[in-house]
Amino acid sequence: MNGVVYTCRLNRLLKSWRVGEFLRLANMRSSRPFVVRVTTLLIIVVVVIHWNACFYLVLSDYAGHGADGWVYGQLA
Repeated sequence: MNGVVYTCRLNRLLKSWRVGEFLRLANMRSSRPFVVRVTTLLIIVVVVIHWNACFYLVLSDYAGHGADGWVYGQLA
């Protein structure tokens, strides 16, 4: 059941192009483009960390919560 919920939420990725377009326009029109580039890098790092945590949670769900010391315990 959880796999269906994860899959249904993937349609949000279709909206991610808007963020990229905004950052590209902000970089071109800003008087301090380095601030926009640093912000873009921070956003990318946070998104990659988030995806890593989601992947780890899916692996924990597959292995069984609390099955060993490498996966999350039982979720509330």
